[in-house]
Amino acid sequence: MDNHQQSLTANRDTERNPSPKVAAETVRGLAQTAELLKYITETDARSLTAAVRCTPRGTPHTHTRAEPDSTERGSMEH
Repeated sequence: MDNHQQSLTANRDTERNPSPKVAAETVRGLAQTAELLKYITETDARSLTAAVRCTPRGTPHTHTRAEPDSTERGSMEH
């Protein structure tokens, strides 16, 4: 068996039976990821709640002006 084949075999063995250190790091990483996702979810929920509280009820989301932004009514540019 050449070096490349030995390396592939060693990698397969490590994937099946990771060392305790690798397993602990993986678990710790997963826990940190879960905590981060929980934080992001809670932050998004708080932001959404704050946005709802600041939104006046019964007000449409779009506001249209009574008059266009261009020239005043009745005036003509020469």
